[in-house]
Amino acid sequence: MLAPAELEVEIEKLRQKMYGLYKNNPSDPQLVSVSQALDELLNRWQYMNHGI
Repeated sequence: MLAPAELEVEIEKLRQKMYGLYKNNPSDPQLVSVSQALDELLNRWQYMNHGI
């Protein structure tokens, strides 16, 4: 399991990747999978920091 700081780095990387995909092609089929992966990391971060 990633430490909170490492998780935040991974979240930012995926956020930037998703933004780049969207900026280049809002219909890019990869957007859904990247968004889902980002959601998973954000949920993990939320649980680690707030126990929710």
